[in-house]
Amino acid sequence: MKFNRMLLLVFAGLISVLLTACGAAPLANWPGMTSDGKNVYLSNGQVVYTVKVSDGTELTTTATDGSSVSMRFPPKLDSAPLFYVAPTFYGAPALTPDGQMILGDASTLTNVHSIYSVDPATDSTKWTFAEAKGNWIAGAVVSTDAIYAAAGDGKVYAIDFKGKKLWDVNVSDHALWTSPVTDGKLVYVATLAHDVIALDPTTGEQRWKKTLDNAIIGAPAISADGMLYVGTLSGNLYAINAAEGSQVWLTQLQGGIWSTPALDGDTLYVGTSNGTAGKFYAINPADGKLLRTIDDTGAIVASPLITKDQVIYVTEEGHINFFHKDGSRSIPVISIENAKIYTTPILVGDLILIAPMNAPFILAAYNQTGVQQWTFAPK
Repeated sequence: MKFNRMLLLVFAGLISVLLTACGAAPLANWPGMTSDGKNVYLSNGQVVYTVKVSDGTELTTTATDGSSVSMRFPPKLDSAPLFYVAPTFYGAPALTPDGQMILGDASTLTNVHSIYSVDPATDSTKWTFAEAKGNWIAGAVVSTDAIYAAAGDGKVYAIDFKGKKLWDVNVSDHALWTSPVTDGKLVYVATLAHDVIALDPTTGEQRWKKTLDNAIIGAPAISADGMLYVGTLSGNLYAINAAEGSQVWLTQLQGGIWSTPALDGDTLYVGTSNGTAGKFYAINPADGKLLRTIDDTGAIVASPLITKDQVIYVTEEGHINFFHKDGSRSIPVISIENAKIYTTPILVGDLILIAPMNAPFILAAYNQTGVQQWTFAPK
């Protein structure tokens, strides 16, 4: 696996706060992906790509000379200024109700750490927010009237849709790796320093803090009945009362939990990484009891995708696994040769979108019977 400088610097911060070993869990700056139903937006290093869901072709625009150019952010510079450092994007792009795409710069090679508001129709910058003292590793979350983002300076920032800061609050002495989540009542953020913290969405005031046993990488999942489900790198899965922060149950799983659990009615799904292998669990969300376990030869870092009829998870081995909700395999495993997959799949219409690393392509679409519909590789 190829590591870059940003990863090495951030990994040093992680090591300082891990209190227990979590096996040889994979680390990577994997792509972030989101969609508006028509296009998929893929943040992949120094480029955010816009790809049409219908056929996997890159959206284009007309340059000043009349030629057709790929729509990518940031636009290609004719000449870079002296000491120019290109931004780097890994967090999933966030889309606002008024049509903005929100991107955070993950680069550590500059003292300016910006959030960009981009017009997805033109890939032009609408505004930037550069008040944070650390880079932006995780994607932002958007509510009906605000943007919440967690920065490398240990602060959570609330920003309005014009780029004005509403509030900021320090929640950790370490960089924040995990996207905030919100149920409209509170904003929740998980930290490498073992904490889940609930903030008032209007003022940023801390409502409660719950300290868990180890570092948290995946954001909490929120249920409609007011529960948070969150896992740690020790493999402990917690159910926490979202209103007050009290622990409802704790279940010990084998391997580290890197992702956000996925809730589907009366079943909670989550995967683990135990060295190079993994396990995939189905759990009763009411009491934390195990319903089913699937052993896998590949580490599971991404969250699962739940469709109407299937549960789909991906592995570091480049495998895509399809199961019926009773735990039986619905489609033979799909393997992308030489690939590693860390990005959570998304469902857009009837297509399942996968963003592999180390493959001949950076995006692929499959129908729900597992047949590949298209792939996208930048030119």
